[in-house]
Amino acid sequence: PISVLRWHAGTLPEDETTVLIADEEGEVWLGYHADGQWHGIDAMPLNWTPTEWAHPPQRPTKQA
Repeated sequence: PISVLRWHAGTLPEDETTVLIADEEGEVWLGYHADGQWHGIDAMPLNWTPTEWAHPPQRPTKQA
């Protein structure tokens, strides 16, 4: 099956859930939100605020 990304703006994911985050230039990174702060996947706080976020796509499954 095809996995479709659904981008969210103006809302936050559940704390400590790894998501895709986008910046104003359209660059996409992995990160998470926790305790009122966005963090990169390396756990370092971001010095910028993502414009959108999305859950990562599901991995492909084997077809019978």
